[in-house]
Amino acid sequence: MLLSLDAGAESKLEPDDISSSQSAAVRSKIAKLYSSKAIERAQAAYDLGEMGTRAKASIPDLIGILSDDSSHITLPSGYVDGLGYQITTPAEEASTALSKMGKLAITALISVLQNENATVRKRANDALIKITGIDFGEDISKWQKWYHQNKEK
Repeated sequence: MLLSLDAGAESKLEPDDISSSQSAAVRSKIAKLYSSKAIERAQAAYDLGEMGTRAKASIPDLIGILSDDSSHITLPSGYVDGLGYQITTPAEEASTALSKMGKLAITALISVLQNENATVRKRANDALIKITGIDFGEDISKWQKWYHQNKEK
């Protein structure tokens, strides 16, 4: 389920709204992707990425926040000059999380290459490169051809 948030709006998505076939941890993190607080959205995306393929149900929701540059925040998920924090956005964390989903995210990421927002397309392409080790840029037909030749490998 994809929801859009207006600035300052509260999330209307609750963990119970997410498929009960998902673990409570995954449902909770997906719900946090819709928080009104950028730091909670970024942390949830990071956490879903750490769950890897166990959080595959979050792929559409992570795709939905690839444009979320609402604010630059700091997370304790990486290091900047040894300070123990990473300056990031929810969108950047979503891109990284999608790359950790591996092949499960490829078709969704390829479809994002049609997005009108160049930054969103770049984030999708960056995730595709991390997954595949190949860079076809925004050439959807090349990505689709590669995927069809390699999806079973």
